[in-house]
Amino acid sequence: MKLSKPWLAFDLPAGGKRLLQKADGYVATIKSGVVTFREGKMTGALPGIVVRGPQNVLMAEAAE
Repeated sequence: MKLSKPWLAFDLPAGGKRLLQKADGYVATIKSGVVTFREGKMTGALPGIVVRGPQNVLMAEAAE
C-alpha cells in the first residue's frame, strides 16, 4: 500500500472543501458485488444509488 500526498478539493456545494488522497496497491474495489475499480482504473460500473437530503426513518418503539 502506498499513499500519495493529500490535497484539498473545493468541489462541494457553496464552496465546501474536502480532503482527498490517492492510494496505490489495491487490486480491486467492489461495491454491491460489482468491481468498480481494478488496479486503480475505473471499470465504468456504477452500482448502487446516490443518497441525497434528509432520509425518512421509521422509528420502532422498544418493547417494554
